[in-house]
Amino acid sequence: MSDISDISKILSELSEETILRLLELDRKEKEKQEKVKNKNPNFVQLNKANLPAVAFLSSENGLAAGIYFFLTERMTAHNAVACSYQVLQEYFNASRTSVYNAVKLLKDKKFFDISKMGNTNVY
Repeated sequence: MSDISDISKILSELSEETILRLLELDRKEKEKQEKVKNKNPNFVQLNKANLPAVAFLSSENGLAAGIYFFLTERMTAHNAVACSYQVLQEYFNASRTSVYNAVKLLKDKKFFDISKMGNTNVY
């Protein structure tokens, strides 16, 4: 027997009420999955214990703080963002050396890790 005829046979044995109940359960499950998928997609949480580090960063190097928030704003749900130095230079109207020093400070103070994807950094 084929899968379709098996399904048809099973469905023919179910009452209309049971089929409607199953369809409703399926609809609710899909709604639940969609809700979980879209839950707080723009939400960023910062631990209070880390606030002194952010305050330090703001007073120590304004460009580094700007880059930190720039990258945080654009990170994916997996807490990652790919961005070249060129993008940061243009966005902040800063020299390559200034961007390099700011990113180095962020890395040294463990605000994020850096991986490579070709010529682009992934933070």
